[in-house]
Amino acid sequence: MSDPAWRELGFVDDEETVELTLVLSSLTAPQRDEKRRALVDAIAANPRERQQKAIEELHGASGPVFEKCDALASEYGLTYSVKRPLPAEVVFAGTALKMGEAFGVKYKWVELDGRKSLAREDTVRLPVDLAPYVAEVLDLDDDRPGGFAPFRAGGALLRDAKGTPASPAARPAAPAETKFLTALDLAEIYDFPQGLDGSGITVGFIVLAGGLDIEGLAPNFKCLGLEPPTIEIIEVDNAKNTPVGPEAIKSYILGHGLGQDGAPLACEQPEARRWQRPAPNPTAMNISEAMWGTLEITMDVALFGALANGAKIRVYRSKPNRSGMRDAILRAADDGVSILVVTGGDAEGDLHPNWGHGKNGTAGVDAALNYAIGAKGVTVLCSSGDRGSTASSIDGQHHRLQPAYPASHDLVVACGGTQIVWTDESTPDEVVWNEHILGERVASSGGFSNIFERPKWQAGLPGAMRAVPDIAANAAFSSGLWSWLGGVNATSLGTSAAAPILAALMARIYQGLGIKEGGIPGLAALLYTPAARAAMAPITQGNNSVQGDVAEYSAGPSWDPCTGLGRPIGTQLMKALKP
Repeated sequence: MSDPAWRELGFVDDEETVELTLVLSSLTAPQRDEKRRALVDAIAANPRERQQKAIEELHGASGPVFEKCDALASEYGLTYSVKRPLPAEVVFAGTALKMGEAFGVKYKWVELDGRKSLAREDTVRLPVDLAPYVAEVLDLDDDRPGGFAPFRAGGALLRDAKGTPASPAARPAAPAETKFLTALDLAEIYDFPQGLDGSGITVGFIVLAGGLDIEGLAPNFKCLGLEPPTIEIIEVDNAKNTPVGPEAIKSYILGHGLGQDGAPLACEQPEARRWQRPAPNPTAMNISEAMWGTLEITMDVALFGALANGAKIRVYRSKPNRSGMRDAILRAADDGVSILVVTGGDAEGDLHPNWGHGKNGTAGVDAALNYAIGAKGVTVLCSSGDRGSTASSIDGQHHRLQPAYPASHDLVVACGGTQIVWTDESTPDEVVWNEHILGERVASSGGFSNIFERPKWQAGLPGAMRAVPDIAANAAFSSGLWSWLGGVNATSLGTSAAAPILAALMARIYQGLGIKEGGIPGLAALLYTPAARAAMAPITQGNNSVQGDVAEYSAGPSWDPCTGLGRPIGTQLMKALKP
């Protein structure tokens, strides 16, 4: 797929105020690599303990490093918008003219997907004595052409289909008429711990475009006999919560064959429900960032809020770029969330232009994840992606086996996708999520990282690199959960649904374990213990191939690159995670 359409609007006025972020460390790049490996090993050895000292060593900066920044600011008449000690960063502010003189760059305005953005035309030039201690350079509006990609895992559905979709290997197919499933039905199928609702647990969600209409969510809970959960929206980096209106959502969903009009079906008595599972259009259609962001965060919160109705929900609306993602992660960590859900990303091979990714996890977004998990104890769950074994969305790169980031980050819990099928009227089974929808074949993404080494808890898995995903949950449209979106009956879709489902399970488990502040930093490591592995329902059928000429990954009785260890069995996993 090609990059979104953009056009230049001209150079920024010399007196326009612009900002530029330097992510700092007292360590040089080789030293950071060594400390990063030590951090992962420390979490492997003590999964329940925070690693504050290790994070300070890895992502802190000494007085002399900040003094070099002070000298640069003084020389060119710049000020600080932010000066943060951990993870260390400075955000310089100044006129475009002064910033150009300091860093050798020119700024221009571009329009991208209808949004006016600031773009940097040149590579940043750093002082020789400061450069070794800069782990990453970020613009707050880092949307330059060739360097921007929407932060989402489900991008396969977002542009015109090209080519003929591959046909996956034979696997059980869902019946033509599938069951009407709500989130509470899934909680029963997945054996969520009863008598728990996530009370006392705070969970964060990140949205980088559009936003959430809290009032519009109400039927998702009322129809299930639940009170609306406590939801707070936090705007980060001057971003604004701007959800797409319900009429536009309704038009989009019905126009694509993704929903059913009428009253909320879950409010009807079971015998009165007439669920005609939608038949999506055969071709993909374009969707704006704002629409996608609104649909995704609405689905995420609707599912999570029904499954963990007592948890506090914080939605972080930030800018749609890597600076926005980094700052949202940091804000959520500093706010004290126990669990953070990230439902988007890019193929690892797309990271250099899109995310400025450094080797072994020392870039800005990585530093934020390391800090959130290692220093603040946040459990981070990331959707693994919706593009199967070949995760790239860039033309010419569709045939490379690779996972998506940040699911491939070695400290997060990567969440793959399954499809529920029914062996008879009352007996559910699960296979790898892999289906054809809106002109595209979509499937649970997974594979082996080209960036992160295999952590010790994945010993015995194939290869020497981090294996993705870790666990999985229902992601298929054909077995999706009922949702009320934009005033119509709709259904969940993608690993962007699997992640909040699994986050809700963990919220209930953390409540049951008496966890009051933060989460379990090394949950990913604990999932690979013998007790936790025994609490998984393995997914043994299906594959995640979406390209017919690329070798596929197939399901198996143990870990596999489609659904990881399998689907957690709720009550058994809670027992396995007890200290």
